[in-house]
Amino acid sequence: MTFTKTLSSLTTATLQRRIRKLSFTPIPERRCYCRDKRGRLKKLYTTFSEAQEVASTRSEVCRKGLNIYQCPEKLGWHITSNILQW
Repeated sequence: MTFTKTLSSLTTATLQRRIRKLSFTPIPERRCYCRDKRGRLKKLYTTFSEAQEVASTRSEVCRKGLNIYQCPEKLGWHITSNILQW
């Protein structure tokens, strides 16, 4: 059975339900394998502005300077307190 025959045999309501289900299916997150100094996976931020917002909030709370750098795997951005790494 070809794809066009399959589509023509389905009702409009069934097609709409399938499209809705497809559009809400979560896309698996891309993760990098960068680790912190304790060996845990680092949090990956998708945009620089998102990382900057989190870093400014955290630096106000813990009173520690935080820096943002691009993930070596080019998947997003990380936050670090290590000034040598930055």
